[in-house]
Amino acid sequence: MEPILDETSLLPCAGTAPPQRIEALARALLELDNLGASPVVASVRDALDRDIGDGRGLRQWCYDRATPKDARLAVASRLGRGSFIDGPDGLFARREGTQAIEATALGLQVFGLGYSALTNHFAIALTTDQRPTGGTVQVNLSFCDNESEWDEHIIVQTLTTDREVHAAQHARRGSSVCCGTFRCPMASRPKGGRCTPKCLADTACTSCPNPSMATSTSPSDTSGLTCRPKTTRTSRKEPFHRASQETFPVMDHV
Repeated sequence: MEPILDETSLLPCAGTAPPQRIEALARALLELDNLGASPVVASVRDALDRDIGDGRGLRQWCYDRATPKDARLAVASRLGRGSFIDGPDGLFARREGTQAIEATALGLQVFGLGYSALTNHFAIALTTDQRPTGGTVQVNLSFCDNESEWDEHIIVQTLTTDREVHAAQHARRGSSVCCGTFRCPMASRPKGGRCTPKCLADTACTSCPNPSMATSTSPSDTSGLTCRPKTTRTSRKEPFHRASQETFPVMDHV
């Protein structure tokens, strides 16, 4: 599965300049490459053009020589080439199936974080003033089908640097040592010993930032412990809306 980009992180950041933010993201992506993740990124359709500083988006900053060349290449070669999450034919809509689902977080409708919550995967993100080191975000999912309506609240982990991804290297080497907040149980690794994003999403309760949210799985479930609160189901009264956005050209060169 492709790493999922949290589009709520695509905004100006007073504390860190865009070139440094892109460099941190690039290092996280390269670290994921080392763990066998897909070399493209799933994102919303306008991810490259959302303002991350000085009125310019990732597309323009990846052409700016102030951004380190390796970082420019790493980010530009991945964004725009992966699957789109939003839109009527996006990953989120396909995940909905016959249901209608709205995902919100931080007071916004979200697609990257929403899809991460639906698939129990982490999300990658740029550093922001509010989340300078990644961290967790609560995603609120509102469901509606022919029989009922209900809400679920899921905690999603975001990764912003290679250091946050580095912990998963232990699992790739078959180590039982859990470094940081992520681990990849041996039983859940695919053939060839390469970790997938879902493996990285598995969380050890001993290092969970909120131990009360760590829930053990059944003996037959090899995904280990996941940093995930118990699901709550409540009636949803507010209508929700889907958003689709225009496509944009893929970045072929930097």
